[in-house]
Amino acid sequence: MPTLEERITRNKEVLDKTLKRVKDEATIYTRRAGRERFLYTAFSGALAVLAVATPALVTYQSQVDNPTISLVAILVSAVAGAGTALQATFRWGERFRRTRLTALELDELASATQLQEHDILDSEDKPKVFQKVYELNQSAARQLQAILRRHTEAEVALVTQPAEPPRPALEPGAA
Repeated sequence: MPTLEERITRNKEVLDKTLKRVKDEATIYTRRAGRERFLYTAFSGALAVLAVATPALVTYQSQVDNPTISLVAILVSAVAGAGTALQATFRWGERFRRTRLTALELDELASATQLQEHDILDSEDKPKVFQKVYELNQSAARQLQAILRRHTEAEVALVTQPAEPPRPALEPGAA
């Protein structure tokens, strides 16, 4: 039969694995939030430029009789419409916000769990240390699952809610 010290060591190893998983998940969500922020920023910037360029091109196209300018105006309008539809469908701004908040929550869980672990291990009462490490691991694992579940449920709700209809792009020739 293992000694109490050996059992404490095994419980601490399990807790360390749980902490590693929390930190790994936080890293994954932080990276994912960065990608979503990039997509949101890139599409928003591009759409802002296209929103200004489209009416200018359409106005210019209506004043000159050049098929190339007409084609460019049509293409710019189409790209603006497609970009707006993608932005409304994928909602990168909302995803960035939620994913970043999830990463922060996971970082907070890792930090709080580590602090509690240090406090527990500083105790001289070995039976209490054994019990507290076990309870801390259970609590951290439950909180990790709850955080990930909330994020997943929010993501599913976002995907299943209808996208906002894209604003119609200006038609070439309309001024």
